[in-house]
Amino acid sequence: MVVQIKKHPINFMKTCSLYTVLMMMGMGWTIIGPTLLDLKTQVNRELNEVAVVLPSASGGSALRSVIMGFIFEKVNYQLFSFIMGMTALFMYLCLS
Repeated sequence: MVVQIKKHPINFMKTCSLYTVLMMMGMGWTIIGPTLLDLKTQVNRELNEVAVVLPSASGGSALRSVIMGFIFEKVNYQLFSFIMGMTALFMYLCLS
């Protein structure tokens, strides 16, 4: 296994990146369901009006996946990793 990673480091980086992205997306999706009732209460709307969040978020997620797939194939991996790291750092600093 280590020999294959040394032979194909780009494939290993892709696999790790995709695994991390899918894990983070899954963690994000688990928050939406239980909070719909709280959101309904806070915005004073019916549940069917608030539930529009779910299909719109899944459509946005699908579109984002397609766009990121094209970017990931066309851009230099080191530059892409640097930009993603700086984006994560910027988001962390803005939220704290």
